[in-house]
Order: sequence, then structure tokens, then C-alpha cells
Amino acid sequence: MRSPVSETSRQYFLTLALRILAGVFVLGFYPLTIVWPSGWTWHAGQSNYIQMMIALYATLGVFLFLAARNPEQHLSL
Repeated sequence: MRSPVSETSRQYFLTLALRILAGVFVLGFYPLTIVWPSGWTWHAGQSNYIQMMIALYATLGVFLFLAARNPEQHLSL
């Protein structure tokens, strides 16, 4: 049985989802630590832990932006 969604639209939605997720990781992680600290940080104040997590998620976001160009070549990501 064939899927009613074409391969072109599936590729479009995958690219869109990757770009949205990348934007959240690059631009949205730090504001989430400010707005909702109990969900994202373990203690109050600035620490090396939160700086490391922001750097990790921002780096992942950059790679998701790169993967959104051609998702088939970046299946492991």
C-alpha cells in the first residue's frame, strides 16, 4: 500500500522540521534557560555547566542547518 504523501512533500517537511529545530537550538536554548530555569538549569546563577550546554546545542543547531540542505546525505544526524 502506497503512502498518500509524495516523496517531494516528505522531503519538504523534513527540511522544514530540521530548520525549525536548528533555529530552536541556536536561538532558543539560552532564552529557555532564562524564562524557565527549573526545566533547563540545575541551579541558579551562571555556571560552566550551562555555558557548555548552550555551546553544545548551538553546535548541534548549526549542523542541523547544514543537514537541512540535503537530508539524505546526513542520515546519521
